[in-house]
Amino acid sequence: MEQEQRTVDYEKLSNFWNSIPVSSGYAINYLMDHEDLAEYRFQKDCQFVLDNLPSKQHTFLDLGCGNGNLIATLAPFFEHTDGIDFSARSMSIAQKRFKYHPTINLRVENVADAQFDKTYDLVNIAELLMYLADDDILRLLSRISAALTSAGKVTVRESVATKKTMHLYNTEHETKRRVLPCLLALFAEAGLYPIKVEHDYYYNYVWMTHFYFKRTPKLLRHKKFIIFFLNNPVTRFVFLFLPFWLMVWIRKNSFIHYYFVFAKNKSVPEI
Repeated sequence: MEQEQRTVDYEKLSNFWNSIPVSSGYAINYLMDHEDLAEYRFQKDCQFVLDNLPSKQHTFLDLGCGNGNLIATLAPFFEHTDGIDFSARSMSIAQKRFKYHPTINLRVENVADAQFDKTYDLVNIAELLMYLADDDILRLLSRISAALTSAGKVTVRESVATKKTMHLYNTEHETKRRVLPCLLALFAEAGLYPIKVEHDYYYNYVWMTHFYFKRTPKLLRHKKFIIFFLNNPVTRFVFLFLPFWLMVWIRKNSFIHYYFVFAKNKSVPEI
C-alpha cells in the first residue's frame, strides 16, 4: 500500500499535550469538567482490554499511557509493564503513582521513535494513531509486530472515518481519521491481522449525553442519573443509538470509534 507522506510537527503536538490540565482522574483533555462521563468511558475501554487478554501474561506495553489509569488496572495481571507517553505532565503523575512498583517502567518518548528491547504479550494503543503520519504508523506497527510474542495481542482504540479520510485541525495540531480499509491495510503491511473489530459506541454516547444536558450542568454532575441514562436500554436506544446512526446516515462523512484486537497469526478465528 502506498503511504501518504506527511510531516507531523511532533514538537508542536507535544507542546499541546503538555499545556492541557492534567489530574489523576479520567478527564484528561476529554470533557475535562465532567469526570463521571470520562470515567464511564474509561471503564468501558478498560473492560474491552480485560475481555481480550492474551493466554500468556508476562509483559504488557501501554502506548499513550497518559497518567497510568489503564496500567493501574492491568499491571497486576502481568509480571512486567512498560508505559510510554510523550506528555511530560501526564507522565509525571504516572511516575509518582507507580514510584514504588518495581515491575512498572515508564518513560517519556514519542512512540513514533520508540524502540523495544523486550517482547510483549499485550500491546495497547490508546487512540494514538490519528496523530501520526502513515509512514510513522507503519514503522511503529512493524516494531510492535517484531516485539510481539507468537500468541500476543494488540488492542487498539481508534476513530475511523465512514467514507473518506478526515483531517481535523485545531490551533495546535491535526488529527487524521482514516477509513477502515486504510487502517487495516497499515496493520496488515506490518504483519498484524484483525481477530476482533467492534464499534466503540461509548465514546459517542458520552459526547451525546454531554450535548443533551450541557444546559443543565447539575444533571451532568449527578452520577446516578448519568449512569441510568447511559445504561438504561430504553434511553440508550431512543436517545443515543438511533440518533447516532441517523447522524451517520445523514452526514456525508462522519467518524465512528472502534475497538480492535490484532495478532500475528492469521489462523485465529475470523471476526
